[in-house]
Order: sequence, then structure tokens, then C-alpha cells
Amino acid sequence: MVSTGGLIPRKDPLLAVEVLAQLVERGVDAHLEWLGEGPLREETLGRAAELGVGERLTLAGTVDGSGVSAALARADLFFGPTRADNFFVSAAEAIVAGRPVVLGSTGGQGEYVQPQVGTLVDVQDATAYADAILEVDARTRLLSAQAIADTIGDRFSTASVGRGYATQYELERHRTADAR
Repeated sequence: MVSTGGLIPRKDPLLAVEVLAQLVERGVDAHLEWLGEGPLREETLGRAAELGVGERLTLAGTVDGSGVSAALARADLFFGPTRADNFFVSAAEAIVAGRPVVLGSTGGQGEYVQPQVGTLVDVQDATAYADAILEVDARTRLLSAQAIADTIGDRFSTASVGRGYATQYELERHRTADAR
């Protein structure tokens, strides 16, 4: 699994470690690579050691775009136990890269995560996340990366987002002109 984001309470890396431990307890050969830095780094490493999964956790620190792409290519699934996000860009990037996702449900990710390629978990609970990861993995195992990516298509590509902003600016310009 791979995750990205700050090692901060809102991204909940401590819960991620508990989920990793639960998966291992269930006999899953699970590993988690977390990309990002933050004040919970040492606590996250400590919790992993405490739960016996220290060797299964990699805290890679901050990486560039090619590093994120490489981590996604190594992973079977993107796991983001976020407590809240505006849009969760990294999760959308994971889907575009052909990876299924298991994410916290609070945020804009509900706009683009389709049930066939991901699950949104509405409670910060290790068992709920572990169950979701196993279910999504089983459900998506035979899907190609392209089939997963196609669930988003180009809705969030640079060109599509640019067109959306241009349309909104034009609508606002006309609304302002009409108001005068």
C-alpha cells in the first residue's frame, strides 16, 4: 500500500499503522509506504515498532512527482485514512495511475471515487479500514490499471480543470457586467 500526506493528526498515520498491524495479524503480507513528513514521524515509527510492523512501514519523506509515480507503481492500493480533506489530490492521482483506493470519507473525494475502484470509510477505526482494504483488494484484483483510471477519465486533467476555471471566470465577468 502507499499513502501520501503530512505525518499530521488530520492524515492519521497512527491509525494507518494500526491498520497495517491488523492486516498482518490476519495473515496478509502487507506493507505501507508513506510519502510525506510531519511532526508525527517519530510517534508513527514508535507505534509501528510497538505493534511489531516496523519492518513493514517505510516513511519515505517528501518526494517529487516522479517519486510519487514510482511509489504508486510499486503499490497495489492507495490507502488514505484522512480525517478530512478538501479534494485529496493524491487519491485522485492514485486512481489516474490505476490504483484502487481506500480513503476516509470526509472531503471531496466522494466526487470522484467510484464504488468499483474504491471505498470511503466513514469511521476512524482500524478494523473498518482493514475490512475495506481486503474487500477493495478482492474486488479490484482483476481490474486493469486502465480500467481503474478510466473511472475518472480526464475530468481532473490540467486541460479540463483549466476549461472549468475559464468558464467560471467568463460567467463571473458577464454577471459583473450585467450588474453594472
